[in-house]
Amino acid sequence: MSKKEELPVGKMIVGLVMLIFSPIIIGLVVGIFWSILAILSTRW
Repeated sequence: MSKKEELPVGKMIVGLVMLIFSPIIIGLVVGIFWSILAILSTRW
């Protein structure tokens, strides 16, 4: 019984972590991408 109760909670925690961290990760990737583009554009 305890294992069956833990699984949905684990999925909810994973879902919340993904929802919280995915925008941060996307923001970091976009920021790094734009900074690289800015560096390349200033060099050319």
